[in-house]
Amino acid sequence: MAVRKALRAGRITVEGDGTINAQKADRAWGLSSNPAQVRPVAKSPPTTRGTPRPVPMAAVEAVRETLRESTNPRPSEVGCSRLPNSTTIRSATADLIAAT
Repeated sequence: MAVRKALRAGRITVEGDGTINAQKADRAWGLSSNPAQVRPVAKSPPTTRGTPRPVPMAAVEAVRETLRESTNPRPSEVGCSRLPNSTTIRSATADLIAAT
């Protein structure tokens, strides 16, 4: 859409064969654009906090055991099929790792 508007406004031109020369168009666009109306370039997406560390299987098993032994009734005992969600499991794992 922006290219069509630039063509209509005369900010860029079409070659004799009907194509647009990208280098000429970029140069012309830059020269004829009002810098105050140009949007800033988008920032790159945020980087992750780092590489995830591997979790020892012993820690994973300990979390599973803790969840099995928890005072909360099992889903099957209360007539539902919901299991602990991933946030609960991640939190329990993080607490266990922090404690070791």
